[in-house]
Amino acid sequence: RIIILNQPTSQKVRKTGEVKLECKVLRQEFANHACLYIKAYCYHLAIDRVQYESSSRMYSTETIGWTSSLHPISQDMTFKVLSNFGFGNSSYMYLILTYKGITLVPYSEVVKYYGVNVRELMAYTRSYRPERKNWDSALSFVADVANKAMDDERKFAEEWIGNELEEMMNGLRRILEDPLSVLVPYMNSGLPQQPLMSVRGMMGDERADYKVYNSEFLLAFKCEKLACALSLLQTIANQLPIFAQAERYISELKDLGQEQLPQLRESLESVKQEIERRRAIVYSLQAQKEEISASLKSLREELTNKQDAVTGDTESETISQARTRIGTEFRQTHPEIAELEKKERELNSDIGKKCSDLQGRERFAARISNSINQITERLAEAA
Repeated sequence: RIIILNQPTSQKVRKTGEVKLECKVLRQEFANHACLYIKAYCYHLAIDRVQYESSSRMYSTETIGWTSSLHPISQDMTFKVLSNFGFGNSSYMYLILTYKGITLVPYSEVVKYYGVNVRELMAYTRSYRPERKNWDSALSFVADVANKAMDDERKFAEEWIGNELEEMMNGLRRILEDPLSVLVPYMNSGLPQQPLMSVRGMMGDERADYKVYNSEFLLAFKCEKLACALSLLQTIANQLPIFAQAERYISELKDLGQEQLPQLRESLESVKQEIERRRAIVYSLQAQKEEISASLKSLREELTNKQDAVTGDTESETISQARTRIGTEFRQTHPEIAELEKKERELNSDIGKKCSDLQGRERFAARISNSINQITERLAEAA
């Protein structure tokens, strides 16, 4: 970049100190701009250098957009890095470890996090927030895996899959037996609500929902976690060529689903019965409101007829004044109007709150029903 000195706006010769100060400012501005280009040039030199160094197995980049790089550890074991930097909440950075063409999946994340995107979960081994500082963690993980797998790759893969499945099953049993003991740590976790595309913490509105719909929330939590785990049955079966013990976990998961399904359906019926009970209360309140509204309508029509009877001004008052006076006198002689209006306002408020509560419970019933349908479908597919 070429810096052009501006000509003095005044014909007077400026003081030496002023000229030196302006030169210093311009030099600093030039240096700041030059540093940006120097750093970019050095970055590209470093990328070119590590690409051709035999000792460099992996290196970090922050290329904007979709990138994919394959890094063989051995003939049977490879790492793939997938990233999509620069796209806000849609950004991601995945490490995919494969052994004999089979992806090692982090099954334990099903129970480690409140929210899980199963489709994303099945596609990677480790997921990181797309931030510069996380490259150290990602590359350290690769080095650790490579070192552990060096002596016996098959044993490493078996231990990895076994540990992940065992942790998932233990967490799932705990959720089904005592969901609150698992949910409380989720609520108290400092985990960002949307740290990754595949997993997340609890959202603020979910925390609020739990306080209002406690039992429905816990039931939905159980159903959704079980449905999530059962969605992984085929992925677990894909591990059989390198991990024969996967069959045991498949059987355990299917048995757990069959065991829980009748209880979950029974609990859903209880939720529906409670909804119907609350709906009947709303209907009763609405009937009371309609009765009050009908009474008020009759009284207001009577008042309107009296006011409409005034057709012209008189010496003592105008039409508007006369109608206002008639309205005041009418309300004085019919004190029940104020009581009915107050009762109508109270009923409107009560009905509004109860309808909102009813909608929330219906929303949970739909979530629970949807999860139970998913559980039923996954078990039928695996039969």
